[in-house]
Amino acid sequence: MGTLRWLLPLALGSCVIQPLDLGKSDPDPPPPETARQFFDREVAPILATNCMACHDAGSTVLSLTYDSIVGDPYLNGGFVPARAAIVQKAQHEGPALGSTDTAVIVQWLNLEAAERDL
Repeated sequence: MGTLRWLLPLALGSCVIQPLDLGKSDPDPPPPETARQFFDREVAPILATNCMACHDAGSTVLSLTYDSIVGDPYLNGGFVPARAAIVQKAQHEGPALGSTDTAVIVQWLNLEAAERDL
């Protein structure tokens, strides 16, 4: 029993207990995603699936690339979703976007507006 008396504190003393760091954030969080990055990651696939059959970069009707959308106040509605033809599908014969896809495009327009301080 005498050996256990000094062995147990020695064993416990060699354990290192790390305190939980619940209040601190990552010292170098990743930079926030830009509106362009969000467009490339989220909006472009929606357009590719739903729109690009008719509206590709060589379209005589309407091109739906990032540059063409941000450069066309009719399409982007001044980055106000309620006025943006890309959301409203104004003068359009094709199928309407689903609510989930529309919400993603609205989110992107809002990001663009925030970056442009509109």
